[in-house]
Amino acid sequence: MTLLEPSKAREFWFALVENAARLVADADTIGPASPRAHSLVILALEELGKAQWVARISWPSGDEAPLETPYLDKLGASHRQKLMQATHYLDGAAEFVSELRFFRGRAEVDLRPGTGASDTSQYVEYLENLAEADNKGKQRGFYVDMGEDGSLLVPHEIDRPRLADDIWCAADTVKSMLVDRALMGDSDPRLESIEALVAHILARSHPS
Repeated sequence: MTLLEPSKAREFWFALVENAARLVADADTIGPASPRAHSLVILALEELGKAQWVARISWPSGDEAPLETPYLDKLGASHRQKLMQATHYLDGAAEFVSELRFFRGRAEVDLRPGTGASDTSQYVEYLENLAEADNKGKQRGFYVDMGEDGSLLVPHEIDRPRLADDIWCAADTVKSMLVDRALMGDSDPRLESIEALVAHILARSHPS
């Protein structure tokens, strides 16, 4: 397991969220007509998923004893798991899922009692399928590939009708993480400077 001092984890968290914001801003600058814009959005979500793993130990309390960051070393380069974590946050599933865990690369969830939800495998399957689709979509924004039927998958020929919505939602996710941080008592000026990177995107009405 990766061990980080809380102050170092804090700096790591801010760097991850700022990079995510810059990736989203770059995607918006390139524009929805570019296949690479979609790939940049997915990369941003991966950074936000990783930031979620770091967030839990990133609150300096005067004690700088290193703390465990369970997933950072083994899953830090695992695209699917980072995307699953980001989707879990984006969906606001905390109302019925108390924790999303990864064990040897596999996802497990604990449900909150009394929520009425009972099928954990269905939720995990949903996260896995979406992460797989996003990761493939990211690759298709950069690379030419061949489909199972032998057809060529050329980045600039792939239709992405929801890309403007994806850019806006990624920007909103960045802001949500910043707001959550502020609500927990953090007053770091970087919260505002990072939000400013995506403010022009959120100033527009939601594309859908």
